[in-house]
Amino acid sequence: MHLNYLTLERQAHFLNRQTGDFIIAESFTQNRNEWILLCRKDDQELVLQLSCDGKYPHVILLDYVKRRRNSVDVMPEVLGWKIAGVELMRGERIMTMLFSGREETLVLRLFTNRSNFLLVDGQQTIITAFKSGRDEAGNAFKMQEQSSPFLPDLDLEEFTDFLLDKEDLSLEKALRRIRPFNARLAFEALKRTGIDGKQKAGVLGEEEILSLWEGAWDLLADCQNGQACIYQLSEYEEVFTPCPFRSMEGEATKTFDDVNSALRSFNFRAARLMHVGRSKTKYLQLLSKKIDKLDHSVEKLRANKVDPQKKAHYQRIGQLIASQPHLIEANVRQVTLIDYYDENMPEITVNIDPERSAKDNAEAYFKRARQYDDKVASYHKKADTLEKQLRELSVLRESLEAAETVKALEKVEEQLKAARIVQPDKAERSDFRLPYKEYFWKDFPVRVGRSAKDNDQLTFKHSAREDIWMHVQGYSGSHVVIPNPARLDSLPNDLLTYAARLAVTFSTAKHASYVPVLYTQIRYVRKPRKSPPGTVVPANTKTIFVDPLGPDELM
Repeated sequence: MHLNYLTLERQAHFLNRQTGDFIIAESFTQNRNEWILLCRKDDQELVLQLSCDGKYPHVILLDYVKRRRNSVDVMPEVLGWKIAGVELMRGERIMTMLFSGREETLVLRLFTNRSNFLLVDGQQTIITAFKSGRDEAGNAFKMQEQSSPFLPDLDLEEFTDFLLDKEDLSLEKALRRIRPFNARLAFEALKRTGIDGKQKAGVLGEEEILSLWEGAWDLLADCQNGQACIYQLSEYEEVFTPCPFRSMEGEATKTFDDVNSALRSFNFRAARLMHVGRSKTKYLQLLSKKIDKLDHSVEKLRANKVDPQKKAHYQRIGQLIASQPHLIEANVRQVTLIDYYDENMPEITVNIDPERSAKDNAEAYFKRARQYDDKVASYHKKADTLEKQLRELSVLRESLEAAETVKALEKVEEQLKAARIVQPDKAERSDFRLPYKEYFWKDFPVRVGRSAKDNDQLTFKHSAREDIWMHVQGYSGSHVVIPNPARLDSLPNDLLTYAARLAVTFSTAKHASYVPVLYTQIRYVRKPRKSPPGTVVPANTKTIFVDPLGPDELM
């Protein structure tokens, strides 16, 4: 209804009264699809805002506007022109702005996605346009022929003939074929007259047609003179009407003394609500996609089960190599052994490392047997971690689905950005980007700095005094921090070992073995003045010797 002919007709009358004899002093844009005309008369000043937004185009009067640095001057031709009046083309959603002593006209076409503002000369040739000015310039401005009748041009007989001729359509649909009726106006007219809009138009009696005719004209009169209203159907949906609608009774409503104030409130808020509604839909899609992906990963990890035969196979080969070392020759990659565990004692061929001794090759197979259990356990451990994330994201999705206020949606949006489901704006990225990556040992988080600068942030901005700090001794690498919110005097040895192995893995010692790792509490770590990023001096340190984590152990 904010773009209905009846609404635009009232707005044109309002603007005509307010803008007469004002001179256009400035013409600029500072937002996409928005044109600002700053007008002056004597010591008075007014601001016209023209928008060709695809969803909410409008022409409204503002109290003031602040010209920003990013403003761009547009259509300088109109500067210094005196406004003679504003009119609405009969039966069309097109306003025209006339100028004193000039044949040029500013045509304001308000057609949702086809909205544009055209400067037209006296021969109806387009001089320039707000959008696609080069493409529009030189074209003839033509009105599109309308096939539907316009109610103010009809008499009762023509109105009757038109409806009865639409015998295959419902009355509501037939009424919508008459301008300026749209779905909401047609429904309101039928509501006021009490006529069933679902019945076929061709079966109407004379009394019903007369009642509808009178009701339609009464509704048009109310739209031209009544108080404009905004009905709030939900947190994200509002409806503008040029007068109170009986079909909207019971809905939360605001009334306005003039249509300009109502349109200004509606367009500004509706644009924001539309953005919020679209954002909610977008976030739900992103979140659901992430949850589906995690579900698939968990299912895949859970499918890895212990195969006793495979484990026994590695142990068996190790024992066969250990019992037949004399068969292993130097610099060979395969060896043929006698399988003593088979009563037929067949020969089998197994792969070996040519650079290792028989003893070391046997131990390698024993280690693979031991690691087989650990590998499967690591898969399930990863699955446990992912399932924890799944639970958190499922709760977040429930919060998002339940968000019925702008404030609630913004709160969920912050959580989505922190979880990196939604990309923060460029200006926000430093607020939502964490300087560390988090890993888990059982339910204990372990944080690993992402870079030298991030190491400083992790150690001195994102850690508490009682947290445990770690770093590889003698090598460059990431700071590793074990949060200790419970302020425990000592942490599990397995946790310390896992964190220390992370420190080695994310250092230049990642290919070494038995690497020394220093650890202490954050309170004993200081940063020398003017030292390079990541450089610190720890005190009261202890040392633990560990190997780096394998690819399957990195969780």
